[in-house]
Amino acid sequence: MSALVQWLSSLGAEIPPDWNTFADHVTIAHQPSRAHLARFPWGLPCEMRVLGVAADWRAQAVHVDVPDWVPPPSAAVPHVTVACAGDVRAMVSGDMLAESLVNGGYMAGA
Repeated sequence: MSALVQWLSSLGAEIPPDWNTFADHVTIAHQPSRAHLARFPWGLPCEMRVLGVAADWRAQAVHVDVPDWVPPPSAAVPHVTVACAGDVRAMVSGDMLAESLVNGGYMAGA
């Protein structure tokens, strides 16, 4: 179990047993260009601060603050997908977070 999943569990955010767990990366660019790859600071460790947590029937994700020295993620809301329902693709978590910011399903300052 990852440290992120353990931390969320301590907050009461349990992952349903039939969901797929990810919780291991932030996608900076899906299908990046060669130019994007050339600018990326490969091999450097990077810590990110969790800004908030959101979940719905499809996915659970955390909104993260990406350091300035990392190329900005292409997602509207930089995030780590924690888990998704069995038939849901992980890429839905970005949409879920954006929707949660608008509809009040977002817990800030986690």
